[in-house]
Amino acid sequence: MSGFSWDSKLKTLDLSKFRVPTQGERIWKDECAFTFATPYAENGLFVNLETFQAFSVEYLELDQERTGNELYLQIKWRKVVKKEVEKPKVENEKGPPTKMAIGIEGGFDVGPHGGDVQKTYALVWYPNDPPNELQIEVPVSGEGGKIIPPRIAEIVNEIVSRDDASKVHPRKWQLA
Repeated sequence: MSGFSWDSKLKTLDLSKFRVPTQGERIWKDECAFTFATPYAENGLFVNLETFQAFSVEYLELDQERTGNELYLQIKWRKVVKKEVEKPKVENEKGPPTKMAIGIEGGFDVGPHGGDVQKTYALVWYPNDPPNELQIEVPVSGEGGKIIPPRIAEIVNEIVSRDDASKVHPRKWQLA
């Protein structure tokens, strides 16, 4: 056991090193900076709250050593398959495919596309032992005495609400 609690870690947190990302600032949260890991990975991705770059769990130590940051936003995505309502099956409803196509009329039927993406977010201290001891899911209602400082909450909200930097189109060039 590490001997630290969420509340004791918050008391030692230097809030001056954290800033809310500006509107033009890029936030990388859909893919690890070093690998192709995504939030769908088992442990999700961890966004550095100072640099706004995402890392898989394998590269957290490297990033922590490089930046000195200990507070990360963990992003996990899980696919949740919708339960299909069973319809009575009609023999040869559409017939055999007549086009070499997928998912269109006359092509191969791939069935209903279904599912939602369940997105969860948690603030995580790294390094910590055991790993889940210093973790709190966000948004936080304030239950259990685990209160997130307003500046950190604002940063988290900004990261969650914005698109990944790879999806943001650069502004068009303007001639003077």
